[in-house]
Amino acid sequence: MFCEIVLSQRFPKSMGIFDYKIPENLQSEIKVGHLATIPFRSSEREGVVITIKKTTDIKKTIKEVTGIVRPEPILNDAQI
Repeated sequence: MFCEIVLSQRFPKSMGIFDYKIPENLQSEIKVGHLATIPFRSSEREGVVITIKKTTDIKKTIKEVTGIVRPEPILNDAQI
């Protein structure tokens, strides 16, 4: 499974949505609206999960979500 994440920090508008692989241990827990930790460039960042999907069109290696910051989603569907 994969998810699309928007970084929580401000970046240039040209940076948008990023695909990440959901590891086995998080597949039953992660939901749309969760604040997740992800590897981004040379550091770890936080981003909001906006979509969960079974496949991705990305052909290169996809990094994995490293964790969930809070047990409950921080945004609901209407906010996303």
